[in-house]
Amino acid sequence: VLLLAGVFLGAAVLIEPLGFPVAGALLFWGAAFALGSRRTDRDPLIAAGLSLVTYTVFNNLLGVPLPGGPLMGVL
Repeated sequence: VLLLAGVFLGAAVLIEPLGFPVAGALLFWGAAFALGSRRTDRDPLIAAGLSLVTYTVFNNLLGVPLPGGPLMGVL
């Protein structure tokens, strides 16, 4: 539980300087790791994809702006 709480706290701290896509990917990967997944080949790819899809849905489809960070011009 402490590892999962640390992952959430880390994502909250990193969302402003890194942006949601990077912080969200770290959050999703860290949560999967804290909950027992040990697939180091698959989990980061799924986390990155899930984070980008979440960012796109909120930012473009729902009109809720999320911080893009350094990737703001790319996404």
